[in-house]
Parts: sequence; structure tokens; C-alpha cells
Amino acid sequence: MGLLELQVKTRRAWEEWMRAPERSTLPAALQRCWRRARRLGVRPESPAAEAVVGHTALAERRGAAGALLEAVPEHLAPVFGGLSALNFRVLLADADGTVLHAAGGGDFSEHADAVRLIAGSVWSESLRGTNAIGTALREQRPVAVLGAAHFVRANHGLACYAAPIRDPYGGLCGVLDATSFASAPSPLAAVTVLAAAGTLEAALRRQAWAALPASTGLIQRLMGRFPGPALLIERPGRISRANPLAAARLSLRTLPGEGADGLDVVVSGAASLDWEHLAAAAQSGRRARIAGQPADLEPLRDGQGRLLAIAAFLRQPVTPPAPPRRADPFRRLVGSDPQLCATRQQAHRLAETALPILLLAETGTGKGLLAQAIHDASPRSTAPFVALNCGALSSELLMTELFGHAPHAFTGAAPGGRPGRLAEADGGTLFLDEVAEMSPQMQAALLRFLEDGVYRPVGGGPLRRANVRLISATCRDLQDLIAQGRFRADLFYRLCGAPLSLPPLRARTDLLELARALLRQLAAQEGSPFAARLSDDAVDWLVAQPWPGNVRQLKSALHCATVLADGAPLAPRHFPALRVATAPAAPPAPTPAEPSSLADAESLALQQALAETGGNISATARTLGVARSTVYRLMERYSLR
Repeated sequence: MGLLELQVKTRRAWEEWMRAPERSTLPAALQRCWRRARRLGVRPESPAAEAVVGHTALAERRGAAGALLEAVPEHLAPVFGGLSALNFRVLLADADGTVLHAAGGGDFSEHADAVRLIAGSVWSESLRGTNAIGTALREQRPVAVLGAAHFVRANHGLACYAAPIRDPYGGLCGVLDATSFASAPSPLAAVTVLAAAGTLEAALRRQAWAALPASTGLIQRLMGRFPGPALLIERPGRISRANPLAAARLSLRTLPGEGADGLDVVVSGAASLDWEHLAAAAQSGRRARIAGQPADLEPLRDGQGRLLAIAAFLRQPVTPPAPPRRADPFRRLVGSDPQLCATRQQAHRLAETALPILLLAETGTGKGLLAQAIHDASPRSTAPFVALNCGALSSELLMTELFGHAPHAFTGAAPGGRPGRLAEADGGTLFLDEVAEMSPQMQAALLRFLEDGVYRPVGGGPLRRANVRLISATCRDLQDLIAQGRFRADLFYRLCGAPLSLPPLRARTDLLELARALLRQLAAQEGSPFAARLSDDAVDWLVAQPWPGNVRQLKSALHCATVLADGAPLAPRHFPALRVATAPAAPPAPTPAEPSSLADAESLALQQALAETGGNISATARTLGVARSTVYRLMERYSLR
């Protein structure tokens, strides 16, 4: 984080805030720090001379900070001299705000002693309120506290710059501070403190690396000889070293490394990686993805078992790299219908983004094809595309299928557990079809995952993280389900980052173009160079059908007709009967009225298919070209048993 600069133009502003903070217009960050000091019970008129530890306690604290103090003579001597020439005293404090070492000061030295800027003094916020050392520790970032920005009036004559120091394991181990007269603030002092704190952190890292076990050194040497890309990652997700292949793969700028491990020091160009995610994966033996590439991880620990860094070995692509120009994935959605073309164009633009997409279309219109095309046109195209039908599983099975389960989580569970579809789709795209069929419990679980990308497998175990681009689909009216209380509005808004729709087949202007394209596909699947032809009667018959099963039903009908025609032009008699009259032996039934709406047409087609198949659900699904779960849902919708 950048420098947090706290400053007040006049002491009168400090006095006004102390009298009536609720009416203050001072910067929000400053007021936050001052309110914290009040909650800690710090008195604005506290004397400057309080809070100094004794010699014994100071010696104990110096002993505990031995590694940090060892780096001071070598790395801070030039800093002491340079800042002292600018009349700044340099202070090194521990993680509790107790000054372990003080040096320099120039003309400021006498005043520094008077306000207790000395070894042994405690500058925590709980004792001194807002001040550079204590506030840098509390905010965990570099801080400048100038003049009347100090909470305690006795310190208004100071200009202080401080930067926290982290150990190689990510913990705060100290603060470096430079303080002088409030009348002589210096941006150069701030820059010097920041640079010196970074130098101390680097020295601590070198000390930790020097004390690593021999096995860790072996891993480093193996990284240099690894035939593929290899990286060394340190907290808080910084790529610190890389071999030439990794530098080229990730566009890293490097300098020759120290030693003979074959790794170069990364100097810039490395985006920060998710350390917590990588650390969890490395320590559990799981593979992770770095810059979209699968990587095997090896934790590097010090002699006390603490995680110091992660060695990452990126796997080489198994398939050859894609050509510079690839075929348009959206060509799979054949047709020239204006609404279809508009959807293809919108989907092409949305594919480049990370927006969640909601596909709203009837069953059989090609939602799965569109979802796959969006993935293939996206930056995640080299990662997995995982599809899951939410309407085909019970709530319990769906939960297990999506989130995976822990070992022996339930009767019949895999002894080693299962990762689940989220883990499979990590780095890629997850396509959830029929999301309207999810139970309330499943909706709540999915919403929790979408909040921060973290989930827990069924049956417990450690939290896991998955980075997926979500595409969902439904043929139901979600707004109507929300009004009925059957679908969560907050989940709808998370799913519907960008809505897309596909036209039903009966509304498309390119039905014959699509039919001929499907015939060519069927011929290619059969290994035939010639596609079946449509007779004029077949053309009229195709256009006259309602096609409640949409493209899926049309393709099944064309396949059936092609087989029955046996090389002859397709005629209406070759197509499966989509309208079935009542059998003569059955009691007379009322003639159904012509459908006056989509719902009527859908109900009529379903009744006819059920009558034709004698109520066989699987056969009905094949006749209509839809899934069995869709037949059950339509039967429930139209009260058919």
C-alpha cells in the first residue's frame, strides 16, 4: 500500500475536533485514527515523557528481535548518516512499538531526547494515540504523521515518517521511523525510510534462506534444471525468482540470479499472485493454476516447519499451441435469423469479460452450444469447460456433485472424497443448466460461493477456493418464480450479469437453412459425402410444425427421416408422427382446441407424445427431443399424470 499521510493545517483544527468531532470536516482517515485513540483511552494532554521500559525489559526485547537487529549495522549505517544530516533521528521499534535502537538527529537531537525518542520508549497507539510508529503498526502500511495530526498535543512539534517491516513469513516484526521538527518535513526522509524498510526485509529473507535445511536447497537446484517453466513465489504472492522458460511464459523482466541455481531474480512485470490460495494448495498437495497454466507446487519450509516460499513447476502444454487465427466458436450456432445473429454478436463481445451470463431460452434451442462457444471465445478457453444440469439431480446429489465431498461424508461416499465440479472448473467456465430447478438450500449454497469464491465440501474439511466464470441457463421465467418466492432475488442478480436469449424454432426465419445444415452434419457423422434432400412437401411440412422441442427435436426428426428415406428425398411420411389421433378402441375424447398460445401448443404436443408412447417417459422424451427431466417438469406444469 502507498503512504498514508496524516496532516492538519492548523492546531485550531485539532482543538475544534477535540471539542466537537461530530462537526469536523477533517479527512476521514485522520478522523478514523483519532477516534481509535479515544476508544483506547489516550488523553490528548498526556505528557511526552511517559512510557519507557527498564533496561532489563529492553534487553529482553532486543534479544527477541535478534535477527532484525543483526541487519542494522550493515544496512542502516548509511541511513543514519544521511537522515542525521537532515536533522532526523532514526528509530527502530519492535512489533509492540517499543524503540530498540535510536541514532542520529543532528540539531534535532536535544528535542528528540526531551520527547523520549530514545531506546526503551514505547510508541504504541494505546499509549500515545496517533503517531507514526504506532499507527504504521495498526494500519500495517507506511505512515506520515505531521505536526498537529499527532493525537497528543505534546507531539505537535514532530514530523514523523514510519514504515512497517515484515518477516519472511508475512508477520509484522518491527517499524522503521524517522522523526524531526514539524517545521522541517521532508519527502526525501519518507522515501529513505520506505527504501530502508525494504532493505531490512530483504536482509531478513536472506537470513531465513541461509538457514534452510539441505532438502530445500536441493529443490532450488532442481528448479534450475527443470526442463519446463519454474518459479519461486514468496509472501505476499511475489514472484521472486524464475528460470528463463518461466520468465518468457509470464513476460517477466529478470536480472541474473545469485548463486548457481539457474534462476534469475525477477525485477518487474510480475503480477501479485494469490498467496493464501497457493499456500493452501501447496500444503495439501493439490495442483493450482498460475497465469492460466496448471502448476505443481512444492512448499519450502525452514527448520521449524514454517512455510517460507513455494516452488512452482508449470506444466508444458500437452497439445500444440492454437494457431494465431482460430475458427469462430459461434459458427456452431447455425442460422441467419436476425435475433440469433444479434445474440451471437452480443455473446462474442461478452466472452472477453468476466461477467456472469444468464441464458434465457426454451429447452432445445442450443443453450449448451452457446455456453460452450462463449467459453471457447474467452481468455479461459485453454482451461476446463464443465457443465452441470441442475434439474437432473436431487438437491443432495446436486450439492455433492457441485462442491464435492469429504472422505466418508455419507453412506456410499468415495473413501478418498471427491473434488466436485467447482474444483474441476477452477480457472475455466462452469455452466449450470436449468438453474430454476435448484432447491432453496442449493440456491443459498451457490450464493455463498459467489460472494467470495470460497466453499466447503459436503461433510466438512478445509475451505477451498475456485476461480470460475459462471454461465447459467433456464427455460423458466425467473422473475415470476421470484414473485412466487421460489427463487432468490439476490441470486438472480448475481447470475444475471448479462442476459442473453435464443429464439424458439417456431419464431426463427431460417428454419429451412438450419434444417439443411443439420442434414449436412448428419451426413458427416455417417461418413457420407452427400446430405439428404428435402422434397417440396417436406419443406411445407417442416414449416407447419410447432416444434416445441426446438432445434433438438428438429435434429432428431431429421435423423429419423434420413434413416427411413434410405437415400430418397425426405417426404412427410418419413418423419416421426408429431400429432397422434386417439386410438379407435379408446373411448372418444374431446377434440383439443387449436393452440392459442405457446403454453397451449406445448401442452398439446406433450399430451400427443404421451398418448403415442403409452405414457412411457423415456420414449416421450425421445419423441420430443428433450430430456426426461423436462418431460417431468412439463407434466407437473400442465397437471398431467
